[in-house]
Amino acid sequence: MVTRIISGLIGMGVFLAVIFCGQLPTLLGVTVLTGLAIREFNRAYTANKSDAPPASDADSRASSSHKTINALVAGTGLLFPMLVYSSIQVKQVERTEQFSLLLGLLVLALAFRLRRAFRSQGVLGRLKNSFGIVGMAYIGMLFSSFILLRGIPGPLTLRPFPEFDKGAWLMLFTAASVWSTDTFAYFIGKWFGKTPLAPAVSPAKTWEGFLGGFIGAMIVGLLCAQGIGVSLKHGAVVGLIAGIFGPLGDLFESALKRELTIKDFGGIMPGHGGILDRFDSFLFVTPLIYLYLHFIAKI
Repeated sequence: MVTRIISGLIGMGVFLAVIFCGQLPTLLGVTVLTGLAIREFNRAYTANKSDAPPASDADSRASSSHKTINALVAGTGLLFPMLVYSSIQVKQVERTEQFSLLLGLLVLALAFRLRRAFRSQGVLGRLKNSFGIVGMAYIGMLFSSFILLRGIPGPLTLRPFPEFDKGAWLMLFTAASVWSTDTFAYFIGKWFGKTPLAPAVSPAKTWEGFLGGFIGAMIVGLLCAQGIGVSLKHGAVVGLIAGIFGPLGDLFESALKRELTIKDFGGIMPGHGGILDRFDSFLFVTPLIYLYLHFIAKI
């Protein structure tokens, strides 16, 4: 537990430091996160031993070539953060908005895919054969939503802090909502959890933990909204998105691990696992919060 807390605090500090340093450092940081996550994803799928062994050397070579091509396709996901950053810098508003809508649809499609995992303990099924496309979309595209949210223009000064970009504060707002969901869900589930939430996907998660995480997200959403001058209504919606889609993002990543029969995607963060293990909730939440803040809240 101590290792988990220390590792989490260090990671949180580095994440926020990069976000508040500016849009370009954010791009570099997100690109590094995306690259590490894609590497974890590719290693998990290319080393997957759950499939039937090849019948011959030719089949083995074909299988190896197929995995290599998929890994390369997943690697193209590294381009999306840069493409989004470039669109923001040259003010291609229409293209950026269209891409953000695509991200929202992608989140809903992946969340919908969880229905299969609840029934069969597997989320991709035959899509595993095209894991490169899944990795490109799930990791590369969804991580680029960080750039979208951080790129929301306009300065914002909150005493006693100096002036920072509004997008930096909104990233902090989002991060606080996601972290509160995870933290409240973990402790409430540990202390009071009795009713399994999705036993076929993640046996340790409970409805009590889910409710605790939802309440935590709502509380932090309202407090952060008041702190950065956003209306309580918008704060409640941000909390609502984090409280519902954060756990769904966590469950989706858990379903991938269950299908691959692995415990974690990596070990870069002691006590937490890999990049995907730590940012799974963010990948579902950030695109939807951006859509709400940009199109509805008009922030």
